[in-house]
Amino acid sequence: MPALILLAIITAYDWASREGAASAKDVTSGTETRIIHIRDWHIVPKDHFAIDTGLKGKELEEAYAEHLQAVERVQKSQFEILAGVKEVFGEGLTDENYPIFKAEIRTLRPFHRELASFDPAAGEDTKQIFQEHRLTLLRIGAAGQLMLDEKLTVLPCEGEAYENRPINNGKLVLDQKVIEAREDAIVRNLIKSGGDCVLVLGGAHDLSDNIRRLPIKKATFLIGTLSSALRTTRFG
Repeated sequence: MPALILLAIITAYDWASREGAASAKDVTSGTETRIIHIRDWHIVPKDHFAIDTGLKGKELEEAYAEHLQAVERVQKSQFEILAGVKEVFGEGLTDENYPIFKAEIRTLRPFHRELASFDPAAGEDTKQIFQEHRLTLLRIGAAGQLMLDEKLTVLPCEGEAYENRPINNGKLVLDQKVIEAREDAIVRNLIKSGGDCVLVLGGAHDLSDNIRRLPIKKATFLIGTLSSALRTTRFG
């Protein structure tokens, strides 16, 4: 068990530069385990988006288009942050479903490469193919897309609590106890990995309280954004 853990949170607001990521590395040098949380913004399926917002027709189309653009902006910034990173831990990946994820990436790769040679405006059918592929890329996220291009490897970080999440009518039920169990498992799995652990995880998650609960002699918690100075809090 490492004596020192550091959690760096890189937020998804103002991703104009990589200054925050560089600062995190400077501040955390010398630690045994560095958990760098890159906050993610998930794509929401259109039918769920409609239920959540109560929108219909043209208003729904416009709002959902804005949602997709927002997700794309966050992922574009993540590409810059993840440049040169070789391994990333991905939210939602467990030892059980990881082979399925790898198979999807492997199957998708030749189609993704072939599509790069096509003109998206070549016709309605081609346009539809590009639109569907866009949704696929947004779903697998920036890290998944980089794995698609063989630039890094996405690894599993979830435990059994992820598989046991309560679902009602196809929608996830937010249960705080289950969320905390998930976050505990993520932290434990990252500690087992050791070294520098880059984690792409939804921005609503905060692993600091989970780190506090672990039996560690000393822990360092670092919060940072790309537009603000980093601050460090030590426990123990």
